[in-house]
Amino acid sequence: MAPEPLAPRVQLREGPPARVAAIRCSGTWSQANYEEHLEKLRSALRAAKIASTGEPTLSRRYGPMTPWFMRRNEIWLTVDGPER
Repeated sequence: MAPEPLAPRVQLREGPPARVAAIRCSGTWSQANYEEHLEKLRSALRAAKIASTGEPTLSRRYGPMTPWFMRRNEIWLTVDGPER
């Protein structure tokens, strides 16, 4: 269970369970950085013969006041695979 947010503008959303592959992106946000890391993730999945479905999700966890070198974001792709 996630902790309750301290800021009223932060809202938690619950979604259906999913199996995802993720890649971490650090540094400043840019479209070029996003596309570079998304292609790395897709290439790794192709090499492992793992199919992805749906659109990518960008997960940003740090506010704009966090220094660029401390930011850690992720790109998620839903993948097909056997249930565990």
